[in-house]
Amino acid sequence: HTKMRYLAAYLLAQAGGNNNPTKSDIEDILNSLDIEIDNAQLDSLFTNIEGKNVEELIEAGREKLSNVSLGGGSSGPSTGAAVEAEPEVVKTPTPEESSDDGMGFSFF
Repeated sequence: HTKMRYLAAYLLAQAGGNNNPTKSDIEDILNSLDIEIDNAQLDSLFTNIEGKNVEELIEAGREKLSNVSLGGGSSGPSTGAAVEAEPEVVKTPTPEESSDDGMGFSFF
């Protein structure tokens, strides 16, 4: 969890227009959120991304995740037939339908 804070702050700085955030930039972001800084983790982040394009790192991570099996055994019905869920149609009564006129009561 804590490592992701530093990466998220780095990406947030980039999304805000800072193409090359510094450790100080990341500290400012985390301090604004009252998050205690672990300098070893912050140093580790900068060591791991030094000289690398963050967009390429994200794409490489996506490729790795696409190869991960989520387990779970069966992915569908045992007959092999595709099952499509029918969307449930909820009818909202219109003002005419919800009035008491059809029940024989009239207060006016």
